[in-house]
Parts: sequence; structure tokens; C-alpha cells
Amino acid sequence: MNVESDNRYSLFDDHPDHDLAEVLEQPQVPIIISSRRARAFFKEGALVNYVILPLMSDEAAAGLPTIVNDHDIEEYVLIPKAHVPHPKETTCIRIRGDSMYPLLREGYIVAVDHYHDGREGFEALRGKVVACRVEGGVTVKFFDYDEHHYILRPHNPKYKPISIDIHEENIIIGKIIWLFGKL
Repeated sequence: MNVESDNRYSLFDDHPDHDLAEVLEQPQVPIIISSRRARAFFKEGALVNYVILPLMSDEAAAGLPTIVNDHDIEEYVLIPKAHVPHPKETTCIRIRGDSMYPLLREGYIVAVDHYHDGREGFEALRGKVVACRVEGGVTVKFFDYDEHHYILRPHNPKYKPISIDIHEENIIIGKIIWLFGKL
């Protein structure tokens, strides 16, 4: 088991505008990343206040989209239960690229909550950071829409928004609920 004490995570939901200064002001808690072999130890109840989330081996593009294989788990992330509202519907992915810089940096790990209860529509996701399917891959961007398009906006001004026809189905994979990296 590897406790990465230099890495801290912060919750996104507490920051409606995802202002980096607000994210950095939040209490930051160490996370634990474990190997596949260590997972059995945690199943025995040694850490009852944590949940185990899969860290996918493929990265999400915070730049150009990349393919994510849902069945390829690199490691497991242990995070306090209180910060994961839907643990069975949450996975973790690493960020690749700089289109969301400085909010999300290369190598950061984000948690994607895939839970949909039918009540949270596109309006509730407007302005939130989401993971989306684009051109056969996955990208992480701010979500917006108009009457004809979904609009995926980068944080870094050197990148342009991605516009997708509103008739495309199942583009939103989930909402980013927290990040961790060297804050």
C-alpha cells in the first residue's frame, strides 16, 4: 500500500464556479492508492470509513479525447465514504493534457460519478466539470449547451470549445466530484 502524503484531494461540488482559489482554500486530505493485491486487506473491513474506487489505467484527455477501457483497472483509490455519494457508480481516471490547466493538471486523478437518477438534467450540469465521450474517446471539460449543441469548454484559454450536435446520445459519462494531485 502506498500512502501518497504529498497528494491531496479537494471536492468540486463545494465550488459552483470551480474557481481554483476556492478549491485550494478547502481542507485537503491525503488519499491512499493501493495495488490490486492490497484490495483484499481492505475488503476485510480494516478501513471501514473508506470506500474503494477503481483507478482506470487509461487516462482521460484534458486536451484531445483518448479511449478509456472500463475493464482495465490500474490500481484502487481509497477515499473517505463521506466524499463519495455513489461509490458503486464512481470510478477514477488520470488527467492527460493541459486544456483544463490550471484547475486540472497532467497526472491529477479525478473521480467521475456516473450516477443518474433522471432528475439531474442538463441544466443541473451546466457549468460543471464532466467526463464526456467525444470521437471515440473521453475528455474532461466544463459542460454547457445551447438549443443545437452541447458545448465542452476548456479552462485553458489556448484551447477552443468542442461543439457536439445536441442529438448525439450518451455523451456525458459523469460529473467530476473531486480531484487530487499536488495542489
